[in-house]
Amino acid sequence: MRRETIVTLLILSLIALMGICVFMHAERIILERQGKVQVLEELVESKIKEEDISINLPVKEEIQSNTEVTKEQEIVEEKKEETVEETKEVKQKLEEKTKEVVVQEPLIKTNPQYIRRRGENPIEKLSRKAQLLQIEINDYMKENPIIFKRASDKITKTSYKTVKKIAQILNDNPNLVFEVAGHTDAAGAAKMNQTISTLRAISVKKLLIKTGISKKRLKARGYGEDIPLVKNSAKGYSKINRRVEFNIIEE
Repeated sequence: MRRETIVTLLILSLIALMGICVFMHAERIILERQGKVQVLEELVESKIKEEDISINLPVKEEIQSNTEVTKEQEIVEEKKEETVEETKEVKQKLEEKTKEVVVQEPLIKTNPQYIRRRGENPIEKLSRKAQLLQIEINDYMKENPIIFKRASDKITKTSYKTVKKIAQILNDNPNLVFEVAGHTDAAGAAKMNQTISTLRAISVKKLLIKTGISKKRLKARGYGEDIPLVKNSAKGYSKINRRVEFNIIEE
C-alpha cells in the first residue's frame, strides 16, 4: 500500500477517534448536567414539600383553633340556654307559689279569745279542706243548735240529732281533733256562767264518746259569756249566745 494512502487512513482514523471521544465526553457532560438538574429538581421538590408542610401546618392549627372556639361558643350557648331555662323555672315556681298564697287566703278566722294550746291551731292555720268543713259545721249548728234545759248541763231530746250529725262528721274525718266550746249569755254571775259553759261542753263530749268517738279527739272548754255571737238583751238574755260550738283545732 502506498505511503500516502496509509497516512490518509491514519488521519481519518485519528479524526474518527477524536469524534468518538468528543461525542462520549459531550454525552458524559450531558448526563452529568442531567444528573445535576435531577438533583436540583429533587431539591426543589423537597423544598416545595417542606414549604407545603410549613404552610399547611398553621392552617391545620387554625382549623383546630376554630373548632375549639366553636366548641367553647357552643358550651357558652348551652349554658345560656340552661340559665334561661332555670330562670323560667324559678319564675314559674314563684308564680305557682303566688297563686297558692292567693288560694290559701283564709276562708274563716278564729276569734283570738279562744284557747289554743300546744299542737292546736286556729282554723286559718289549717288546710282549706278543714276550713270548708268548719264553715259547713257552723252553718249546720246555726240551723240545729244544741239546746239545754234551764240551768242544766243536760241537752233536750231534739238536740240529739245534732250530736249524731257531729259524730258522723268526726267518723268521716278520723284525723281531725275538735274543741267542744261551751258558751252562755250574760244573765247571772260571770263566774257561774263560766262553770255552766264548761259543764255543758263536758256533757256534749261525753255524749260523743258514747257514740264511739275517742276522747283524745275532743277538748271540752267553757268560755262563759266572754265570746257572744250577738248582743245580749238589756237583762243579759240571748238564746243565740247560749250555745255549744265544734271547732276544728288539729288535723
